[in-house]
Amino acid sequence: MMRWVIDNISLLALALFGGVAAWALVSLSSDPFVDRALVFKVARLRENARPDVSVTTTLPPTITVNLHGQASSIQALENGNLTLNVDLSRLPTGEGVLPLTPTLDVPAISLISVQPPTARFTVVPLVSQPFSVSINVQGVPGLGFRVGASQVTPPQVVITASREVISSIVSVDATVLADGARSSIEQSARVFARAVDGTAIGGVRISDEFVQARVALEQLSNYRDLPVVVRWRGQPADGYAVTSITADPQIVTVFGAVDAIQNLKGYVETQEVPITGAKADVSEKVGLIMPPGVSLVNGPQIVAVNVSVDAVQGSRTIKRAPMVIGVTQGLTVTVSPNSINLVLIGPLPRLAALTDDDVRIVLDLTGLNIGTYQLTPRVILPDGVLAQTLVPTSVQVELTAQKKKP
Repeated sequence: MMRWVIDNISLLALALFGGVAAWALVSLSSDPFVDRALVFKVARLRENARPDVSVTTTLPPTITVNLHGQASSIQALENGNLTLNVDLSRLPTGEGVLPLTPTLDVPAISLISVQPPTARFTVVPLVSQPFSVSINVQGVPGLGFRVGASQVTPPQVVITASREVISSIVSVDATVLADGARSSIEQSARVFARAVDGTAIGGVRISDEFVQARVALEQLSNYRDLPVVVRWRGQPADGYAVTSITADPQIVTVFGAVDAIQNLKGYVETQEVPITGAKADVSEKVGLIMPPGVSLVNGPQIVAVNVSVDAVQGSRTIKRAPMVIGVTQGLTVTVSPNSINLVLIGPLPRLAALTDDDVRIVLDLTGLNIGTYQLTPRVILPDGVLAQTLVPTSVQVELTAQKKKP
């Protein structure tokens, strides 16, 4: 037997090699080697871990990785979370190039290329410096006013940036709009660091991005704002009253000699608006009575006046017998009590003119059979009149069979 093995060893080796080759051929046909491009997401890690430096990079959002390997291995990798983690806190100060090569701990896969293969970075140390904040007032106040003193809280802010950027800051301000303003302005305003040409400088951190700004407005001595006081003549009709009086404009600006302005009584009156016998609003355009030596700044001396006239609200008590509807044929109805007191509220002229047909109290017995019921009546009223109280709030209704005639 041993002699046969020795004599045929070459044939046995050839058979073994053939079997391995056949197995490898079958394996490769079912799981071949392929080239494939996979997209990895680029994750920026610990970007703000170093507040003492400014980090800028050309990191792309994704990279394309070209691989060679067996299809099953690449497919398994593709089904995972393809991410390239870049720790930005480990970058050295200065400028440099950052390789974008992911680590692949997968056998039977080789990396062919990465696009893009690198990214550039710049790490600049930051410094902080306090700056005073000024108020930049834009726009023109209302006629007769000028901008006075300004105040800002807090008066200083701390700006953090690179030394180069800090050295380019010539002013720090907050803008307040004063167009048409006629009284002191108080508002929250955003802070900007500005270069020598007045443009806002980016890439800076400001300790207080917003400040509270106050700008005083001063009225010139020969100008004055005066409220308009409406004068009227007469009284509305009986049962009606004046509920409001408005003027448009409510305040007018006058000018004149300084002594004439200083001697004004603090308001300006309109000419009289007649409202005698009025039962509705009265709207008129009337003139202003201007003191000697004083004139309006804008437009003619005319204001639009509206006097609101409404009916006086009151109450009235009436008594009504309920109106019964929906009684089933063959039944007799007994209502107790047979009358109801009703307290109404509304405009006095409307209440005084109410007739019996205007106010009805209804008991709907639809669908009710023999028995005794406690029902709440329904009150029907004209527009503008409300039922405030119903006495009693419910009534007893007794339904019995009609007695047959002998």
